[in-house]
Amino acid sequence: MVDLIGYVLTFADEFDNRSISQTGLNTTWSDIRQEWRFDDNSDIGFGKSSFVDPASGFDPFEVNDGILTITAVPDKTPSGYPGSWESGLITTQGGFVQKYGYFEMRADLSGTKGAWDAFWLMPTVQTKNPLDTDLWQEVDVVEHYGAWDRGVYSAIHTTDLDKQDYSSTQSYAETATVDGFHTYGLMWTEETLSFYLDGQLTATKVTPSDMHTPMYMLANLAVEQGADVNGPAMRMKVDYIRAYTEKQPEAVQIIYNGTAGNDVLVGTDRSETFNLFGTGLNGSAAIQPGTGFDKIAGGLGADNLILGGFWSDYSLLSASDHTFLVTARGATDVTGIEQGTFGTTAIQSWSSVLTGTAAFDGLSYIAGYSDLRAAFGTNATSGKEHFLQYGFSEGRALSFNALDYIASYSDLRQALGTDATAGAQHFIQFGATENRDVSFDGWAYLASYSDLIQAFGANETAAAQHFIQFGAAENRTTSFDALAYAAANADLTAAFGTDQEALARHYVLYGYAEGRALDAGTSVLAVTASAIAPADVGTATPALAAAFVTDTAGHGDAGMFTGGAWLGTPEVNYIAADVFVIA
Repeated sequence: MVDLIGYVLTFADEFDNRSISQTGLNTTWSDIRQEWRFDDNSDIGFGKSSFVDPASGFDPFEVNDGILTITAVPDKTPSGYPGSWESGLITTQGGFVQKYGYFEMRADLSGTKGAWDAFWLMPTVQTKNPLDTDLWQEVDVVEHYGAWDRGVYSAIHTTDLDKQDYSSTQSYAETATVDGFHTYGLMWTEETLSFYLDGQLTATKVTPSDMHTPMYMLANLAVEQGADVNGPAMRMKVDYIRAYTEKQPEAVQIIYNGTAGNDVLVGTDRSETFNLFGTGLNGSAAIQPGTGFDKIAGGLGADNLILGGFWSDYSLLSASDHTFLVTARGATDVTGIEQGTFGTTAIQSWSSVLTGTAAFDGLSYIAGYSDLRAAFGTNATSGKEHFLQYGFSEGRALSFNALDYIASYSDLRQALGTDATAGAQHFIQFGATENRDVSFDGWAYLASYSDLIQAFGANETAAAQHFIQFGAAENRTTSFDALAYAAANADLTAAFGTDQEALARHYVLYGYAEGRALDAGTSVLAVTASAIAPADVGTATPALAAAFVTDTAGHGDAGMFTGGAWLGTPEVNYIAADVFVIA
């Protein structure tokens, strides 16, 4: 059996949800190899097939019950090479890469004549062939042909002149049972390439001289010549794809600051800090807590999760072996964490973090979505169940703020006070059909008054409560101009663009204490309350930069970016310790 003692998991897609796009930006996989792009929505492919993106008019991918199914069909859309079958390919090119380690796919490969399934690796940079002939670097963990369903092949493509005969580059094995799922693995070391079928070693080859650089993974269902257009469907089913690396003896601290996309962070057996949400770099790069829908899985060590923002930003929903921390902009599925902290608060046990976190509000969740309002009404339990079964994977959040809704209307302030449950119920039953919306913004209200910043800090809930109980009667209004604040501070424009909530939040957290200018001619000392109506603040997330960390020989690497802007200079993008800070 394959021996993974001393190895740690570095990549895992269990296909519990779908994360595929054309470019791979903010997704686990891309479905078009950019150097082989044929048209707007296809990869030219190989054999008698092209690989298409769903935008072609045919979606070759389906994810259900933890299984990715790739389907190949005869020429069905204008995309792809004329007359070719249309099918799917997924690749981590431009994303996950690794040098050496164990790579494995569990899959049920197609037994239809003409099907050509594969799981393979390619280097990020091809080594030049010294003879300028048609040779390249590639490792085929498994190639399978539906016409001969029992047998599977593994192969090495190399420019190494000493490794050009098939006896040293190709191997063949047969499955004990033809149908169903099997595992196909490769153990790649500096010395050897060893191939495995269902955990059993099938062949070992000497590692060629041109296979010592990082590689990315690919999996696909291609089609061979002679496939029957009237025959049974061709389908490749993938249960998971994983990668492992040999654990290094020296201690390494790895800090992940989550992106605005959907992150999957997998722990090792070392003690690590997962800093999911950035709380600012030099006071000018804050990211709102709760951005993205993330998974944090701690390993065997004592893992500490640092959550950006404040305790009041999060709600807790637990079921079975899942713990969700949900915010207005995202959610985090957390397992295997022993300690935690919010922002700069003291580190404490994870059980204490959970005990002190407010319970998930099923009514506010329902209130944020018209389809849920229609389906569940004011049944808070149904709201919780929906989030657990569907909401997290669909990218839903607690987008409705009941206190801000009450604060937006004088009749609701008088009738409901600070009863958030009553506010959510009112919106579900009456407010939505009355075309009421949420015009009050707690962050902008806080930012408008220095006494509120001093009294409440970054507690947006307290801000809404204050306005309902006192602020409206005191004729307080929201005077903070987020766009003027950004215009007066170029670094904030670069970090947040026109995201008004992020700008107000930054001012409350940092700008006020730093004495930042509120506009081109006004400093923090001139804060006054002007009589304008509360602003309707949007919740747009800053665009992401297309960035990824690459391996550089001789030292560790770090790449730092946040929102849509790089931080630092080329000198700090490469440092001498393996600390990855991706904000």
